[in-house]
Formats: sequence, structure tokens, C-alpha cells
Amino acid sequence: MDDSSFGPRLSGEFDFTLLFEHAFLHIVPSICMILMVPYHIYKIIKGPVLVRPGTLLWLKLSAAVAIAAIQLTSVVLWYKSPLNSPAAQAASILSFLGALGTIIIGYSSHTHFFQPIFFLAFYLIVTLLFDLVTVYSYWRRDSLHAVARLACALPPLKLILIALEEVSKRSLVVSKEAQDACTNETVAGFWNRSTFAWVNPLLLFGFRHRIKNNHLPDIGVQFDAEAKHLAFKQQWDKQDKKDKYALLKACIFSDPWPYIYIVLPRLFIVGLRVSEPFLLQDIVDTVSGSSHDNLPPQQKRTSLILAVALVFIGKAVTSIFSQTLVNVTNY
Repeated sequence: MDDSSFGPRLSGEFDFTLLFEHAFLHIVPSICMILMVPYHIYKIIKGPVLVRPGTLLWLKLSAAVAIAAIQLTSVVLWYKSPLNSPAAQAASILSFLGALGTIIIGYSSHTHFFQPIFFLAFYLIVTLLFDLVTVYSYWRRDSLHAVARLACALPPLKLILIALEEVSKRSLVVSKEAQDACTNETVAGFWNRSTFAWVNPLLLFGFRHRIKNNHLPDIGVQFDAEAKHLAFKQQWDKQDKKDKYALLKACIFSDPWPYIYIVLPRLFIVGLRVSEPFLLQDIVDTVSGSSHDNLPPQQKRTSLILAVALVFIGKAVTSIFSQTLVNVTNY
């Protein structure tokens, strides 16, 4: 089995085949990003500007443009590579288009939403993990060292962009009324919201003082009971009451986004769980000395440690993300 086969595992090596990586670690995430772009272009053209640009936006765009420049350079290097293939060309081009999508959605997320777009955070986190796998694979191919050196810059840049997305935009909100109405939760980023770090100021205040109703922040519109009831009632009135699935249909149609949001993270969780038995088998083979690959022992141990970190950190991140998205109405 060589890199032109689907794999996913490269025969006798602790690595994926390049075809598998190009298909699932590059093409699939890039297509997901590209499909999200038209909505945000429409939002930029037609939607109101809620947040001023400021230095924060230019820092975000600088990191996003740097990622796009690296991906564009990667397209050129792949065309000159001895391991070039139709899948490699498609993956490099779509990754570049996905990077352009990151610029567009990053701009839309900053200026047209109070809260950062959670899809962008998820895309950056997942592709950062994929980039680490890709860098490892590229370094192990002698003819891809130039591409590998270039790819090494992607994880730090994405990490910087993720950190910038966590910075509060409250002071940049255009409307003074909206700025006063924004709570810590409203402007919280993905990690801030996922770990409930935005609650810490309230908990600290409650530790020293008695909390009253006027100290509590407003709940988000996604939790407005009156609006939820109205949306459900409208759907319930449309249903055939004799249908045994009437209640289920009314629930889904009245608030479909929580059901849609969790699909992609759950698919990632399934993939990571399926990979666990293969990883455990490799660990057992290495410990027992029955491994048949050609890796030196030290490199094998390092590879297993990185694989364990990737699988279990990936599971933690996707689990947190899927649970958080259920409570989010703007993606």
C-alpha cells in the first residue's frame, strides 16, 4: 500500500496515506467552510454593522491573510512536487479557498455579530489538529520537506486567530444602547462560553456580596420562553394531531438549529471513537514487541504519544463544542 491508495493507514508505517489525508483532512473541512461563505457575503452586503473594526479586526485579518498566503504558496509547491496528484491539487486549492472563506467569515463575525461565529472557532480548532497530523506526514516524505516547513506556520497562526476571537468586542459596539445591553455571555468567545469563564465575575461578586435580581445579567434571546412558546404553538397548529410524530415534528420545526448544529461535531466524535481500537492495538503491539512497522523505537513511542493526544483532545474539544452549540442560535 502506498500514498496513492485510500488507506487510511500507510502499510507498515504509523501514518495515514496522503490520499486519505487530502480527502478527509483538507477537502472535507474546506468544502464545509466554502459552503458557509455565501451567507456571510450576504450578511456583509445587506446586514447592519454592529461592531466597529478597530485594531482587533485588523489583527484578525492579518492572521487570516497570512494563512491564505501560506495556502496559496502551498498550491504552487504541490504542483512542483514529485508526489503531486489530482487529490493533492484539489486539496491545496480548496484549502486556499477555505482560507479565503476564513477571511470573509472572520470579517463578518467581527462586524455583524455581537458574539463570534462558533462555526469559525470550530473550523479553526479542527483544522489546527489536522494540520499537526499533516505536518507529521509531510516531514516523513523526503520530497515534501518544503511543503512541511510551510505547513509548520499554520498551527501557530490558527492558534493566534482562535485567541483573538476570544477577545471581547464590547467596547467596539456601535450603538451605545446595545453596548450597555451586552452581557459577558453575549460577547463571549467559544472557549469563554464553553468553559463558562464568563460567569466568574458574577461568582466572585457573589462570594463577597449578596446577589440580587438586578445583579443578574439578562438571558440570551435563545432562552426567551415566550418566543419559544410562540414558535412551538405555530408549528403545533400546523400538525396533524393524529400523526404519532406530530409532537416530534413540531419540536424540530419550531427550533431546528440545535438539531443541525450537533451533527458535524458528533461525526467527528464517532470518527475519533472508531480510531481508538486501532490506536490501542498499536500501543499493545509496541509494548509487546510484536509491531511490524519500520519505525525506530523512539520515533514509534513519540508517534503514539502524539496520536493519543490528538484522539483524546479531539474528543474533548468536539464534545464541548457540540454541547455548547445546542444553546446557540447564531452560528
